[in-house]
Amino acid sequence: ALSRNTQLDLQEINNWVRQQTRGRILRFMKDMPTDVSMLLAGAAYFKGTWKTKFDTKRTVLKDFHLDEDRTVQVSMMSDPKAILRYGFDSELNCKIAQLPLTEGVSAMFFLPTKVTQNMTLIEESLTSEFVHDVDRELKTVHAVLSLPKLKLNYGEALGNTVKETRLQSLFTSPDFTKISAKPIKLSHVQHKAILELSEDGEKSTPNPGVNAARLTFPIEYHVDRPFLLVLRDDTTGTLLFIGKILDPRSV
Repeated sequence: ALSRNTQLDLQEINNWVRQQTRGRILRFMKDMPTDVSMLLAGAAYFKGTWKTKFDTKRTVLKDFHLDEDRTVQVSMMSDPKAILRYGFDSELNCKIAQLPLTEGVSAMFFLPTKVTQNMTLIEESLTSEFVHDVDRELKTVHAVLSLPKLKLNYGEALGNTVKETRLQSLFTSPDFTKISAKPIKLSHVQHKAILELSEDGEKSTPNPGVNAARLTFPIEYHVDRPFLLVLRDDTTGTLLFIGKILDPRSV
């Protein structure tokens, strides 16, 4: 229950999120919206740990192409002897790489062939069913790999977005009689997501038992231009996170 004291309510919400995320999300909200009846708060924090960690000595500043004309320097992790699952989608014109994380999660990178390519078609394709089909087609290969270090920090008021879903009735005529004697309805939705991908990993070297495709020359997979990232639960196929990275410096 809110006290109607803006500063106290803001402090209580931020403290609660800080406790629930064990201090990983320090400030969930910057300010308290006015005229709150009920506020729905969602917070997600994910710190990815690779199955095979990257050597921090190989992390250096490299070029990331924002478009044809603009290039910026970002911290790029690299592995000249990576083992990953790989495929090419000719319809979407993108190269797909999948790397295993711990706890049954994998990261899938959808990298357009050209830096100027519109990614809308790829975005609209990323359903659980499509990614499941992609997963079945990928082949295990050796690769010279480079990836930007990432720390995504995204916060947004999602009231208007939720109103466009089947939950619209929560804003108009909900039945909240079990939690309030007074008639109330949802007025605000606030969401914050933080995702980190650095060099951290479970072990130093790839599993020697992996049956990687025998290629005379390993493929080159350099995530050095705008791309889409999907985190997937390997057991259920659930998509845990979808992100479009246009500039790794400002996320």
